[in-house]
This record gives sequence, C-alpha cells and structure tokens, in this order.
Amino acid sequence: MLRTLAISDVILIDRLDLTFHSGLCVLTGETGAGKSILLGALGLALGMRAEARMVRHGAGQAIVTAAFEPRDPTAVNRVLEQNGLGPCDDGLIVRRVLSADGRSRAFINDTPVSIGMLKSVGEILVEIHGQFESQSLLNPATHRALLDAFGGLDGERALVAGAYKAWEKARLARLAAEDAAEKARRDEDYLRHAHHELAAIDPQPQEEEELARGRTLMMHGEKLLAAMEKARSELKKGAGVEGALQSALRLLTRVAVKAEGRIKLGSLLAEIGRQAKLTDADFAVFEQVRDKTPAKSANFE
Repeated sequence: MLRTLAISDVILIDRLDLTFHSGLCVLTGETGAGKSILLGALGLALGMRAEARMVRHGAGQAIVTAAFEPRDPTAVNRVLEQNGLGPCDDGLIVRRVLSADGRSRAFINDTPVSIGMLKSVGEILVEIHGQFESQSLLNPATHRALLDAFGGLDGERALVAGAYKAWEKARLARLAAEDAAEKARRDEDYLRHAHHELAAIDPQPQEEEELARGRTLMMHGEKLLAAMEKARSELKKGAGVEGALQSALRLLTRVAVKAEGRIKLGSLLAEIGRQAKLTDADFAVFEQVRDKTPAKSANFE
C-alpha cells in the first residue's frame, strides 16, 4: 500500500507531503482544488508519461517521491530481480525527477532505472480506475498471476518456475555441447586433410634451404653460363696467358655471388693468382738468363 507521497514543484504545488494510514483514504474537494494534480503527480512517480508543463512555473525541476509497502512483494521482486535489483521486502521507494526542459530520471530505492522499468513496477503497485484509464484486469499479462493467487498456487508456481529454469539451463548446455562437437568435427576434417597433404609432400630437413638455393641458381643460370662461356673464350684467345687469366678472373668474380657455391671461386682464384705469379717469375728468370748468356751461345740457337 501507499504510505507517503512527497511532491515538489508540480504544476501549482510548491511543496506537499502526504501520509496515508491503513484502511480507506479519501481525498475530496471542489473542482479546481488540485485532486487531479495529486493523481498526476502520483502517476509521474509510477512511470506515466511526463510533460515539461508539469514543472511549476519558475522552478528548474519537479520531484515526486512515493513510498510503498507491498502486501505481496513477489511480483515486484520478480521484476526487480530481472533487472538486477534487490528485493523490496523492507519497502519500496520510487522517485521521478522531471526537468523544465522535459528530460526526466527515475529511481527505485535510490538506484537509477529506466522509465520503462519504473512503469512496470508502478503497474504492479497501483491500479488506477478512471474514465480514460486502463485496468489491469483487462491486461492479459496479469491474468495468470491473478488466477494463481486466487487458487493459492504460489508455491506450486515457484516449483514450476524452478523446474523450467533448470530445464532451460540444461537445454542451453546441450546446444553448447553440440556446437562444440560440430566444431571439433570440422577441425578434425581439416587436420586430416592437412596431414594427408603434408604426407604427400614428404618434407625433409633443410629441404627448404636447398630449394631456395636451387631456385636462385636457376634464376641466374643464364648469366652464369654466359659469364663462364666468355671466360672460356678469353682463355682460348692467343693474347697471352696472363691477360687471359686476368680477364677470366674479372668475369667470374662478377657472378661468383650468384653461383650459390656451385663455382669454387676461392680455390679457383687462388690457383689463377698463383699461376699468374709463376708466369711473372718465369718471364723474369728468362730475362735474367738471356742477359747473362754470352754472345757465342747464339750459335746454338
């Protein structure tokens, strides 16, 4: 039941605090006394539509706070729990703050909530009967709760609700397990296919490096062959051994890096260098021998 109603800056009301006692409470007055304003203020606290004109002229905001003690908090607690709030066994306080610009905020037990949630709780707490107001008896969503309450089936309803939650949890767990099993089957097919391809390829240790070297050698094969053929031609020329060796050496040096170890240039260059030095030495010895030879030796030539 409604215990207190505090109204601040609503239409013509500056400040009003009302306390309601057990039993029938009646508010009477002449037309224009403010009965509709009180009812509108209560509706504001229960989540009904709000308009900026409800804020008293000159005020920045209107505030309505209502305190309730539900006789049967089961329905209210169900809505609160669905929205992550605690039960209202010790009472329930709803509050609505309406700004002069039309914006509004809602609170339940000092916790900010949506206007929709405030309206859902308000429909459980208060039923307004009027010429243009809807009645909860005409709302199909309330029929089952009314029927269970009339038949005294709250305990059985709780058992059925618990059994349904357990079934729903088991159903979701089964769906999750089926999804996991299907994913495992797809992974198994992929892994088997990958294993079959790898087995057909039969990769060997360091095979990738060997293939890379072979690929590089084939890419530069034409240049290597041309360089070696030119070097061979230089060696076959009759322009002198030393010049031919030096020319071949320059050609082979240019392509040695691209040969990927196929041309043992280190030993080859050393041998060419050594032969070149020997050739130079031979020519020097020959010149020395020629200079020292007597003139009569010419008769033996």
